[in-house]
Amino acid sequence: MAHVDSLLPLDRRDLEFIWLLTAGFDDANLRPSRPALRRLFLVDTVGDPLQRLALRLGATAAGFELLDVPASLDADAVLGTIGPVADAIALADDSGRFSALYEQDELRVLTVQRAGGGPLEVLAHLYRWYMAGRPLQGLRVVWQGTSPATLAAWCEVTREVPLQVTHVGARDEAPPELLEDLRQAGQRGEFRRLRTAPEHDVDATARPDVRTLACTIAAVLEFTQP
Repeated sequence: MAHVDSLLPLDRRDLEFIWLLTAGFDDANLRPSRPALRRLFLVDTVGDPLQRLALRLGATAAGFELLDVPASLDADAVLGTIGPVADAIALADDSGRFSALYEQDELRVLTVQRAGGGPLEVLAHLYRWYMAGRPLQGLRVVWQGTSPATLAAWCEVTREVPLQVTHVGARDEAPPELLEDLRQAGQRGEFRRLRTAPEHDVDATARPDVRTLACTIAAVLEFTQP
C-alpha cells in the first residue's frame, strides 16, 4: 500500500490526472460527489485551523467522514484503536511522534503536514498554473520556505515536470542522495539553490489558499482509493 508522502511514485500522467480531479472538485465548488460512506481519521499535532478546514472540506467532497484521533494517544495504539473502522489516516505531525504509521500497510496514510509541509502544497501550487493553460516547460518557481518536507517535494516534482525550481537560502538543504537519484532517473526539470531570488513566474513560498488545498486533498483521496 503506497502512502501519500512523496511525489516520486507519480509519473506525469498521474500528476495531470490529479490536477484534472482537482479541477472537477473546484468546478463543483467542493460539493460532495457521493455520501460520506468512508472514514478518514485525522492525527493532528499541528493544530492549524485553516489546514483543518481545508481537510474537512476536501474529505467531505471526496465522500469521507473526517474523525479526530486524540493527539494524546500513543502512536502504537492508533492502529489498534481505529484500524477496524477506518479507511485511511490523515497525518499532520511535525513532531515525528507518529512516523511509525508509514511503516504499516493496513491503512493508507495521507500526509497533510510533516516537518512543516509536504507534497500537497506542491500539487496545489502547480494546479492553478496547469489549469490556466500555462506551459509548465521552463516554468520558473521560487521557494523560500524552511520545511524540509516541502523542499523535498519540490525536488521530487522536477523528475517528471520540466520546471526550473530555485530554493532561495543560505545553504544547501536538499538531500544530496535525492538529487543524485533524480539525475539518475532522467530528471526533466532543474533544481538549484541561490542566495537571492532570481526572476520567476511563481513564488511558491506562501501556502496555498484553503479552497485550492481542499480541492487538492479531495483529488488525492479520490486518486489513491483502491
